[in-house]
Amino acid sequence: MNILSLDTSSETMSLALKTDSKILSLSFKIGLKHSTTLLPWISRIVKEAGIEAASLSLIVCSIGPGSFTGLRIGLSTAKGIVMGSEKSSIVGISTPDSLAYRFNFFRGVTSPVINARKNRFYTAFYRSGERITDYLDVSTEDFFKLYKENVLKDTNGKESLLLTGPDAGSLFNYAEQNLPSLSVFLDRGFRFAAPYSLLKAGVERFNRNGGDDPAGIVPLYIRKSEAEIKMIGE
Repeated sequence: MNILSLDTSSETMSLALKTDSKILSLSFKIGLKHSTTLLPWISRIVKEAGIEAASLSLIVCSIGPGSFTGLRIGLSTAKGIVMGSEKSSIVGISTPDSLAYRFNFFRGVTSPVINARKNRFYTAFYRSGERITDYLDVSTEDFFKLYKENVLKDTNGKESLLLTGPDAGSLFNYAEQNLPSLSVFLDRGFRFAAPYSLLKAGVERFNRNGGDDPAGIVPLYIRKSEAEIKMIGE
């Protein structure tokens, strides 16, 4: 079974490809150049694996929240591959779910962090592999207020927090400087592990529930786009 995963939800683009004999992955910061970068890199990783794109059995795509444009490009590309092949299925996984997936057995709380711009972050809180909050759009101060007042309330403040994702460093630095009493850790290996984490989360979902309807998969937006905000303002 040939499986491709792709994440274009942030300025860090991630791809992973698993065949019967190989596992390939890449993750690098490209800014917001997904429209010119994604397809060439998919072609490159498929060629490196020695297979054809038409032989892909499953496409796992991150659906956000994240960059509005990046998500649309990623989903359109994934749907195009699936609709152009009779063999391919597709699974959409939220970006926070995929980032938290490899910490299912962490004894504490995991929180993926994605830049939402305007000094805010997309995130959620997870414990033992289960999401325990809604998907959130919060400032740094509100993030830690929510963590201390809601997430920690049942643990007497003794639980550790693990921050992962492309923008986890910002919250980690804030905690180090302003909240020394909290036990906060930073996932420094995120960029190397995230692509395969998305792929594994998608395979698990596919094995449990089957593929999604390509026409029914849409980006997970928890904030209006700038264009929508301007239209409302007008």
